[in-house]
Amino acid sequence: MAILAKGGYPVQCPKCRLENPANAMWCDCGYDFSAGKVNEARRPATSRQRNEVTDGYFSFEKMISPTLIKVVYVIGMIGIVIAAIYMAGGWTR
Repeated sequence: MAILAKGGYPVQCPKCRLENPANAMWCDCGYDFSAGKVNEARRPATSRQRNEVTDGYFSFEKMISPTLIKVVYVIGMIGIVIAAIYMAGGWTR
């Protein structure tokens, strides 16, 4: 652990593991060192919004269904079979 110029040791956030200056009151992730918990007011707006976006309408799980994955897989396999037939010389004009 490196000693800072001010004489203190860096403080590692228990939530995100970011090293903060010895005199830090809170971490960039919103963790309050004096209270020992995440302070929502100090949490960056982007992380608050990210939870609202990823858990809502635009979540990956809601946009990609198992049926869509199967359709894309079948189309890909058809393309591979057609390419193999063409490369083998079985497809003539």
